[in-house]
Amino acid sequence: MKKLSASSLIFLAVVLVFGAFSYLSFGELILYRHSGREGTAPFFSFASNTDTENRAKAALPTKLNLSFPSKFDAFYNDSFPLRSYLIRRFHKLKKKIKDDPKVIAGLENWMFFNSSPESVYAKTGNILGDFTGKTLLNNADKETFTRHMACQKEYFKKRGIRLIVMVPPNRMPLYSEYLPEAYRKQGVAYGRYEQVKDILNDLGIEFIDLKDLFRKNKDKGQLFFKTDTHWTQLGAYYGFDALTRAMGYKMPKPLKVERKILDCGDVYKVSATVTKSCFDINDVPELPEAKFAGKCEHGERDQKIVCTNDGAPIQKNVLIVRDSMFSSLYDSVARSFKKATLLWRSMHTEQELFDEIEASDADVVVYEQGERFLLEMQNEAICPDAVVKIDRLDQRPKTLDEE
Repeated sequence: MKKLSASSLIFLAVVLVFGAFSYLSFGELILYRHSGREGTAPFFSFASNTDTENRAKAALPTKLNLSFPSKFDAFYNDSFPLRSYLIRRFHKLKKKIKDDPKVIAGLENWMFFNSSPESVYAKTGNILGDFTGKTLLNNADKETFTRHMACQKEYFKKRGIRLIVMVPPNRMPLYSEYLPEAYRKQGVAYGRYEQVKDILNDLGIEFIDLKDLFRKNKDKGQLFFKTDTHWTQLGAYYGFDALTRAMGYKMPKPLKVERKILDCGDVYKVSATVTKSCFDINDVPELPEAKFAGKCEHGERDQKIVCTNDGAPIQKNVLIVRDSMFSSLYDSVARSFKKATLLWRSMHTEQELFDEIEASDADVVVYEQGERFLLEMQNEAICPDAVVKIDRLDQRPKTLDEE
C-alpha cells in the first residue's frame, strides 16, 4: 500500500478539522434551538477581541427552514476556527509572493485601492470605478435612488428632524497627481459623487461638499494618509468643521499643526509591496482647550457611542449614522454637541438603524458615508418601495429572528 506524503497528510488533517467543526457547529445549533439559550453566545461562534473588521458578523440562525443553508453558510464563513489568524497569514503571504492586484502603487509612497477585474462596474466599494465614472447611476438607478431619498426626506420632515448628508470623498481624485500616468488620464470631472450631490440638492436635502472643501485646503497640510483610505487628523478637522458650520458653529482654529510619523495603513497591509518597512504621515491640529469637553460612553467595538455635554456650543441632540471616518472625531463630537449618538452603519442592520432613529429624540440626523459606499445611505427599512440593489460588502445578512 502506497504511503501518503507529508503534504497529503497535512491536507487531510485540515479537511478533518474543518469537517469536524461543521458537524459540531451544526449539532450545537440543534441543541441551541431546543435548550432555550437564545440569549447566550454559542461556543462555536468563536468571538474574538482581536477581530478588527468594521462590520457585524452573521449570526447563528436559530430556525430551520428553506433559508437555513444560506444563513448557516454566512455564519460559517464569518466564524470558522482561526479565521482572523488565517486572514492575517494570507495577507502576509500575498506580500511575500508580490501578489497585489487590488493595490495601485503610486508616486512618493502613495498607494490606492484598485478594482479587481470582475468588479469594474460594481456599484459599491469601487474606488477606481468612482474615479473613472464607471459607477455613474444609469437612468433607472438614478430614478430609483431619487425616489428613495425623496421618501427619506419626507420621513424625517414629518418627524421634525433635520437631515444632513456628509460624504468624505475618495482620495484618488484629490491626490490624482500621485497616480501612475495611465490611471491619471482616466479620471472624470463628473462622477457619482457629483451626480448624487446634484440629486440631493434638487431634492432640497442638505449636502456638505467635502470634495471641493478639501481641494481648497490641500495646501494646508496632508488631508489623507498616503497608504490608508482614511483622512488624517487635519482632514478630519476640516470635515467636522464643515459639519458644525452647517449647524451655525465654527470650530476653533488650530494653535498649530504637528506632523507625526506612524505605521502604514490599510491599503499597504493588503498590498504586496517589496518595501520591508513603511511609514505614513499624520498632520495633527492642536485645538485650544475646550471650556466644556464633554464625555462619551462607548458600546462594544464602538458600534454605538453616546456623547453628552451640557455646556456644548451646539445645543442639539444629534444622531450620526457614520462609518470608520468618524473614529478620529470622538473628542470633537463630545466638545461640540449637547448630545450625540453615533451608530456605526456597517455594524447594524438597516432595521436596527431604523429602530434607533424611531426611538431617538434627535433634532438632527447626519448621514456620514464615504464616497465608495455612497449608495449605502439608502435604508430599505425606512423606505422599502424604491431601492437601488447593490452587493452590500459590509452588511451582515439578517437572521430569521431579526426579520
